[in-house]
Amino acid sequence: GRCDLREDVQQVCSADGCRVLVDDMKKRSCKEYCGKQGLGCSGAWDEKDNDCEVKRELTCEAESSSDDVICECTAGAPPPSGRCNLHEDVEEVCSADGCRVLVDDMKKRSCKEYCGKQGLGCSGAWDEKDDGCEVKRELTCETESRSHDVICECTAGAPPPSGRCNLHEDVEEVCSADGCRVL
Repeated sequence: GRCDLREDVQQVCSADGCRVLVDDMKKRSCKEYCGKQGLGCSGAWDEKDNDCEVKRELTCEAESSSDDVICECTAGAPPPSGRCNLHEDVEEVCSADGCRVLVDDMKKRSCKEYCGKQGLGCSGAWDEKDDGCEVKRELTCETESRSHDVICECTAGAPPPSGRCNLHEDVEEVCSADGCRVL
């Protein structure tokens, strides 16, 4: 599983050479970078100070707005099956597996629609606090947002656990984690 990445490598960040700090990444994604070298992408991160220290997680498909990005390539193997590759309107990735994301431009859209459009199921939805991953209040997957930014959690097509309620008619606010207590 050793990678021999040389193109635009500023620093090697892992013993196997598969995680590297890449220079000249403006408007390029790690998926493109790894793909150009015949490899798959298993991770992407914004770096802190021109080094291998992670500032925040990105998706493999995210086109970078900065020059330096940490990319992790794999020998053609797809990322672990529990991973989501959400990139449409993603403002910030809120979980290590990339399945919980802060989504922009969600006015009058539900997380069920958002995840469904990408071939995934929805397992959770939340109103965000201060334009970040902090939860203000829980929503249902079917709630059409009144605000621009919403946190959506998608699943690889699996329906939410059977103990979950999906009440959405005339719901003002969801008051419990399972969605069964509503206002």
